[in-house]
Amino acid sequence: MNELIDRILSQAGARADAAEVYFNSSESRPVEFENNKLKYIATKSGRGVGLRVIHNGRIGFSSTSDFSRLDELVDSAMESARFGQEARFEFPEDCRPSEVRVYDERVKELEPKQMADLGHRAIDAILAEHPDVQCSGSVSASVSRERVANTRGLDIGYTSTRSTVSLTALAVGDDEGILWVGDRWSRADLVSDVSPLVEKINHDLELAEQTAALSTGTYPAIFTPDAMGTLLLSISQGVNGKMVQKGASPLTGRIGEQILDERITVIDDALTEFGPASAPHDTEGLVSGRTTLIDKGVLNSYLFDLQTAGMLGERPTGNGLRSYSSQPNPGHNNTMILPGDTPYPDMLAGIKRGILVDAVLGGGMSNTLAGAFSVNVDLGFLIEDGRFAGRIKNCMIAGNVYDLLKDGIETIGDTPEMKGALSVPHFCFKGIRLGTQ
Repeated sequence: MNELIDRILSQAGARADAAEVYFNSSESRPVEFENNKLKYIATKSGRGVGLRVIHNGRIGFSSTSDFSRLDELVDSAMESARFGQEARFEFPEDCRPSEVRVYDERVKELEPKQMADLGHRAIDAILAEHPDVQCSGSVSASVSRERVANTRGLDIGYTSTRSTVSLTALAVGDDEGILWVGDRWSRADLVSDVSPLVEKINHDLELAEQTAALSTGTYPAIFTPDAMGTLLLSISQGVNGKMVQKGASPLTGRIGEQILDERITVIDDALTEFGPASAPHDTEGLVSGRTTLIDKGVLNSYLFDLQTAGMLGERPTGNGLRSYSSQPNPGHNNTMILPGDTPYPDMLAGIKRGILVDAVLGGGMSNTLAGAFSVNVDLGFLIEDGRFAGRIKNCMIAGNVYDLLKDGIETIGDTPEMKGALSVPHFCFKGIRLGTQ
């Protein structure tokens, strides 16, 4: 494979002013469960290469997963450069990759039987307490390899692993209502202890056995780390350099401005040990690091790839992300919201009558970029005098993310939880508008 990549780079370099080859391959072994039983065990693999050229000041791009047609790859990239975007960058000459662990040999060596046993143990532990539910999910292990090389002498790459466990439990109530409860973990090292995942699902199922009625109104609300991911989507898009370059972000031109509560600091971190989105360098060959996006509520930085940074006259942040079949765009690594100082039990005890939101159905998001949201509460609970009083159903919450995170925060939890590539604590808001059917 290295010889093929060198061949592509040599051919493209002979015709273009500059060229870059990005190669990616992956092998995964998913073990799937459905209705409390093992469904299948599979092995999946894929690989491909993307070629980006700069010729006569313009960008050309082509990609393929067919390594018998490399001449066509170069021809297509050169042809697309005739009509491509003006290049506002140069390929990097060198890179000293960051030191961060993203590979675990135990993940590579994990056998399908071990993954099946892990899934069965998790499902059995749920059924032991809730025998009437139907559990589905997956346990998977994967290995990915990538390499970036260009005609300015850069040639780097790395191998990473990923271990993922996801599980959902489906329950049908006496009123024929349907409840889904689930959780998902993903890390670069081995996920072997699923007991916290099982405990959360069993806890939610137990709380949901009783329902509670609420009328339309404004209520104090705790958002769990799972639910916070939906709210933070607006912030994620707002700091994306591509949205800023297009003038679509409401945060355009607001560097140095207080946009959120001073208790909020947001960091893009590629250096979390075994983080699901950690990497020693980005897909353009720039060193990875930590970028403070929002510092004590003040907008500090956007995220950039090479081209977007060049168009705005900014320094790239090492956030160029892509697959082999696409050109780079700014993207997040691991996103960290620094914790506050309030333990979750104290946060809960401080609510006389309010709600806890654990999961939402995001299809109702109205204007995400502007921060507006209107979503159904998929899993939420009534809180009375600091205790859960039953599951709330047929409810919708609405508001504006920027308003909530600037002026609407009561307390912030002291213990962050990793949800995918997002590390975030619980948030308690002074009031959320809730509508009922």
